Amino acid sequence: MLIKTSKFSTLILLILSSSLFAMGVPHQKPPAVPVQQESVRHEQADKSICELICKGDFDGAEKLLESQKDSAGEEIKSIISDYRRLEKKREDARKTAYEEKIAELKKFARDAEVNEPNNFADIFSVIVRAAEYADRQQKAELLEDKFVKTIIEKAKAKAAEHEAKGEWLDSLIICYSWLNALYEDDKSIRDYVEALTDRSLIKAALQDSPCETSRQRHEGIEPEMFIRSIRLLDSQYVAAIAYDRMGRDALRRCRLLGDVLRFSQSSGRTDANTAAIAIGEPKELAEGELIVGRDTGRIDFPFDREKIDQYQAAIDRLEEELEQSATGVSRDKFLSIFEKYLTINK
Repeated sequence: MLIKTSKFSTLILLILSSSLFAMGVPHQKPPAVPVQQESVRHEQADKSICELICKGDFDGAEKLLESQKDSAGEEIKSIISDYRRLEKKREDARKTAYEEKIAELKKFARDAEVNEPNNFADIFSVIVRAAEYADRQQKAELLEDKFVKTIIEKAKAKAAEHEAKGEWLDSLIICYSWLNALYEDDKSIRDYVEALTDRSLIKAALQDSPCETSRQRHEGIEPEMFIRSIRLLDSQYVAAIAYDRMGRDALRRCRLLGDVLRFSQSSGRTDANTAAIAIGEPKELAEGELIVGRDTGRIDFPFDREKIDQYQAAIDRLEEELEQSATGVSRDKFLSIFEKYLTINK
């Protein structure tokens, strides 16, 4: 009976298949991938490769290219190969330039064993250029070189001598501008360079120039001008003003003013004397010094050096008051600090 049933089932299936064929029902096949869809996929891959190249990730671009066999992929691969050749050429040039600077540095080191180096600029220029051509490891080795460390220490000592006389610009030129280029990530050096620069600018602002006297430069400046500017800024500026940071920066420069005056002398000149010197006529000072267009460290404003310590102590109190503002520093608080500073500066 089982065999008969099986034969009967098979017969039924054959009949149904014939009926479906006769009715025109097509045979189902897997859908083919459209040619257009394949083209879009290649375009997207090429775009991704180009994005990696724009980011400088040539290794990632090459890996993605491994799956691309069309002509566009081969063209991009050719571009990457050209870049690799250019990269190797540049690397060879970098190594050659680095070796040349190291050779110059070794010559300076040999000469230094015989003569004390006086021109730090020539040596530092070679050190800085060598650091520019060096890779990370080479730069670390360069900065640990015995001769380089000796030059840096001697330059710092020479800079300290200039700073002791209030010659901050010379300290920058001889030493710290070079150190700032060598130690780009060292915030302490950046801050020190900024302070030296600010002192130099403050000193220059208080001294005569070939074009105008210091009195002429500051003539007509009144405190009310600053107060009006702050009020206008407060009402018109599109974002909240950081008065706390403005106050800290302003008081820092006021403190640097005290440093400048500590290393300076008041010329004690009259306006007539100042005008005469400004047009190039040397005028003898009380101490017998002549000012003939050079920096003598003299300031064309009267001040009492004995009161500089009191002035700096007053700046300390203003800084404490600024930092102790529980609700932050408002415009009125900022202007209040400014008016108190004018009082202690009289």
